[in-house]
Formats: sequence, structure tokens, C-alpha cells
Amino acid sequence: MAQLTPEQLFDSIAITVDGPRAWDLDLALDVTLTDVGTTHHLTLRHGVLIHVPRSAGGATPTHVTLTKGRLLALLAGDLDSPGIQTTGDPTVLLSLLDALDGVDPSFDIVTP
Repeated sequence: MAQLTPEQLFDSIAITVDGPRAWDLDLALDVTLTDVGTTHHLTLRHGVLIHVPRSAGGATPTHVTLTKGRLLALLAGDLDSPGIQTTGDPTVLLSLLDALDGVDPSFDIVTP
């Protein structure tokens, strides 16, 4: 996961959204990855997560700033470690994380 580009990482996050559980959510936030120097605008509507690159300082009311490594730790369930700066409504990020399915480590990629 650490070798993925930000676009690939956000695509990976998008495919883990539990569509039925996230159907009624209408979320928008900007995520800035400080170590990579990119900002992405994320929207979750009707169970679909979409991300687009954007310049920092957009008009989105919720903005999350962190490193790519900290984002990976956050996705793995580490909500308590430092390194996440949130401006605006912090419940938007928590709602997004709650809409994601966990990864099944025993998932068979190839079956005999």
C-alpha cells in the first residue's frame, strides 16, 4: 500500500465503501498529504466515493492534513496516534471511515 500513488490509494479506498450502508451519506472533504504534496477532494454520495486532485485552499468546509503513512495507519484502524490535523467538522472523516468495509486478510485471490 505504501507504494501506491495517492490516486491509486484513494481508488483503493473507494472500492471498500459499503454502498448500502453509505447510501444516505452526503460527505465532502479535502485531504492534503503533506509528504507527497497533493490535495484531493473527496465526495461520498449515494454510496460512491469520488476523488479529484485539487489545489489546497478550496471551499470545502472540512479539511484533513496528514502524511500518506499516517493515512495508511488511519485506514488500518489507528485513530489515536498524532499526526492528523482537521479543520472543520471532524465527524465527516469519522463518518467516511465508518462507511468503509474492513479488509479480509483470508480472501482467496485465486482458488484451486
